Amino acid sequence: MRRALPEILPGALALALSTVVAIVLLSNAHLDQQLSLVTPSGHFYIVSAASFVFVVPGLAAVVGALRGGSLRVLMLALAFISLGAIFTVHGLATPGFILDARYFGVTGFSSRLTMVVASSWLALSVAPWPQALELQLLQRRHLIAGSWAAVLLGYAALALTKPESLPPAITTAPIFLVGTTVAVIAFAAVTALQYLRGYLLTGRPLFVAVGAGSLLIVQAQIGIHFGPVWAGTFWLYHLQLLAAAAAIAWGLVSEYARGDAWTGAFDRLGERDILAQIRSGYSEQVLSLAAALEARDGYTIGHGERVAALSVLIGRQLGLAEVRLRALSQGALLHD
Repeated sequence: MRRALPEILPGALALALSTVVAIVLLSNAHLDQQLSLVTPSGHFYIVSAASFVFVVPGLAAVVGALRGGSLRVLMLALAFISLGAIFTVHGLATPGFILDARYFGVTGFSSRLTMVVASSWLALSVAPWPQALELQLLQRRHLIAGSWAAVLLGYAALALTKPESLPPAITTAPIFLVGTTVAVIAFAAVTALQYLRGYLLTGRPLFVAVGAGSLLIVQAQIGIHFGPVWAGTFWLYHLQLLAAAAAIAWGLVSEYARGDAWTGAFDRLGERDILAQIRSGYSEQVLSLAAALEARDGYTIGHGERVAALSVLIGRQLGLAEVRLRALSQGALLHD
């Protein structure tokens, strides 16, 4: 845990600080308005920064998905790319850049669309897909990725060249506002729970990074829904998305520092089998001790792995928590 602390600390601090600031602003409308800042250029630049940072995990996930990883990696790739692409439209639609103030609704619509689409793909990445369907979808991964890229480009072209095609009434309709908020919170919260459970099993930083990023998306959606335009909560939700992107990018950097290629780190996220997940989180010290033991005594080759697997299966039947399963597996591996 000591070694993992520096790897997860940035994401944990960003999430904690964001939570405190959000609670203060949402509970104090006067302070929220005092922090109001009307600066379209500042909006454009902070949106651009968030979109750009999401390119890092997005490209790594795309490469990992297209080379034949897993369906989970493909869904993550589409989530990150969607977030970066649609949020870019949100930034470009800032009044005074490409569109004039008449079409400010495109900006608001794109921000909510960003959240709904990204959280939907994230939730799909943790869905229990039937194995047969998963294999069929993976065989069509290039078609799926290409088709979705075309959809994103189509939306960008429509929103920026034909902004009048988006009826302003959509962005103010209560069913749209409440529906998008409920959907994002539900999808992103489920995603965060599953990836944080994965972190407890493996100790790998990218799991907790995606989990923290998902929770920051939840907070950003709450800010979009309850915060007035240009107020403190308005700026906070943009910073929360930037923090989500930075947390996931930091998770990738931490995996790379462990010796994993970035695409390989996403392969770990794509692992669904609990035993394989736990094995992927074995530390270098545990692996070295296991290898030394097998080299000394040929009888133990594969024996430790089998005992570890049986121990985890028994531990699951007993209802042990993820952290205990992880400790049990490592202890069983080295029981001789």
